[in-house]
Amino acid sequence: MLEVMTNESDSAEPNGIGVEPGVGTSAELAAFESEMMSGLRRVFGSGKWLAVSEAAMSATGLASRLASVGDGPVDDRILAVSAFSQGAGSSSSVDPATGVEHISLELPPAADLVAGIRIAQRAYGDLPGDVQARIDSWDPQSTARAVMPFTSSAPAVGGRATFGVTREAWKLLEDKLVATDVWHKAGVPYAPFELVDLADEHTGLAAHHRLANDYGSVWALDNSNGWHGGGDGTFWIRNSGEVLAFMTAHRQTNRQARVMPFLAGVPCSIHGMVVADRTISFMPCETIMFLDQEAGKFHYGRSGTFWRAPDAVVSAMRAAVEAVGDELNRRVGFRGVFTLDGVADARSFMPTEINPRFGAALPMAHPTSAGETLSLFLLHLCVVEEAMPDLDPQLLEQWVRSQMENSPESRVMTKVSRSPTGSDLSPQARVWVPSGTHRSVDPADVLLIDVDDPATPDDMDTHMVASVEWGERGDYGLIRLHFEPDAVEPGEPLAPLALSSGG
Repeated sequence: MLEVMTNESDSAEPNGIGVEPGVGTSAELAAFESEMMSGLRRVFGSGKWLAVSEAAMSATGLASRLASVGDGPVDDRILAVSAFSQGAGSSSSVDPATGVEHISLELPPAADLVAGIRIAQRAYGDLPGDVQARIDSWDPQSTARAVMPFTSSAPAVGGRATFGVTREAWKLLEDKLVATDVWHKAGVPYAPFELVDLADEHTGLAAHHRLANDYGSVWALDNSNGWHGGGDGTFWIRNSGEVLAFMTAHRQTNRQARVMPFLAGVPCSIHGMVVADRTISFMPCETIMFLDQEAGKFHYGRSGTFWRAPDAVVSAMRAAVEAVGDELNRRVGFRGVFTLDGVADARSFMPTEINPRFGAALPMAHPTSAGETLSLFLLHLCVVEEAMPDLDPQLLEQWVRSQMENSPESRVMTKVSRSPTGSDLSPQARVWVPSGTHRSVDPADVLLIDVDDPATPDDMDTHMVASVEWGERGDYGLIRLHFEPDAVEPGEPLAPLALSSGG
C-alpha cells in the first residue's frame, strides 16, 4: 500500500512565498533576459552539438533548446542521442517538430530509475558501431561537443568532449555519508545520525534503538556500490528484524549506512547556484515521495513547485542552501546549480542529502518577456564552464524566483505493478475531482475521462485538475500526471492529490 510521506498534524498554513523584494525593475529584468539569451547564443549558436539523454523525449527536448539559440540548418548542427526505447538495436528518425535527427540506442527497459541511469552511462562510453559511424559521418572533423544529462560526469561521448558535466570531485559529495560533514562545516542544522558498518549487527541494532522515533529510522547506503538517488538506496526501518534483514541484504555490496530518525513532514528540496564565487538561492520545491508500507521503501514520484512553505521555513532553507554552496565552492571549487534535499515541517527544515548537480525539481526552461524560451539548464552548463563570466548573480536569483512563483508546474511520475484496470480508457485521460477540494481527495471521488471524449461530468461540482497517462515498460507500468496550473492553487503539498489522481 502506498501512502504519502507527510505528517498532517504538523502542517501549517503557508503565509507567503518567501520571495523578497527584488533589486531589478521589470525593464531591468527584461534587459537581463536579453543578455542571458545573447550569452547562450554566443556559446551554443555555432558549431556542432550532440544532445544526449536517457529518454527520447528528453533528448529531443534538449535538441530543441539547442536549436532555439543557434543559426543555420539544425540537421547540420545538432544530433540527438537517447538510450532507451521498447525495441532492440539502434534506430534513427527525424523529429518533425525540429528537423533534428534522433538516434536511439534502443536499450531494453531498466528495472528502476537508478539502474536506467547506470546502464545509459555505460552505453555512452561504448557506443554501438553503427551509432559511432553515424556520429563520425555527421562530424568528420570531431569538433562537436556533447550536452549530457545532469547525472553524467562523462568526459566524452563517441570521441566528442562533453560540456558542463559534473566534475568527479563534485560527484563524490553526493554520497549521503559525506553530506553530513559538509553540513557540519557549513554550520547547517541537521538531525542526529550514526554511521554503521554493515558487518556489525550489534552496532546497527544499537543505532536503530537510539535514533528511531515512533515512525522508525531511515537508513541510507553509502556509494561504494555506485551513485543512488530517487529513493533507491534509502530504506524505512521499523524494528529489529528489519535492521538485521537490511544489513544482511546489503553488506555484500556496501560497506556502511547512515542511520537517522524518520523525519515526518514534507519531502522537499531547494536549489542553490554558485555563480562567480557567490551562492544564490531559489524557491523550495516539493519532492513527491510515496511510502510502500509493506516493503518499507520510498517511491520517488518526481516533483512540483505548487507547494508554498511558511516564510520562516523558506528563510531557513535559503540560509542553509547558501551556506552549503559556499562550503562546496571552498572545498572543491564548485560552480553551477546544486540541490539541498530534506524534510520540512511547520517550523523547520532538516537536510537529508546534497546533489552537487542540476536538480530534477528545478524547471529546466522558462518563457521570457520577449516570447522566447530561456533554458536554465544550458545557462547552468555555461556557469560550470565559466563561459558567461559577466552573469549578474543577484538579477539571476530574482529572475528565477519570479519565474517559479508565477509559473508553478509539476512533473509527477511513478512506477506501478500494472496499468489501471476496470475501464476501457485509452492511455490518456483527464482527471476530475470534486470542487472545493484542495489537496486531500478520496480516490473514489476521482473521475477519469478519456482524453478523446468531449464529454464533461454531469455533476457541475467537479473540475479538471490534471491529465494522466499510463503505459507499460517491460514488466511494470508507469503513471504520469500533469497538473493544470490554472486549476491547482499554490499552497499545500501536492502529493496527496497526486496519489488520489493516479488511480
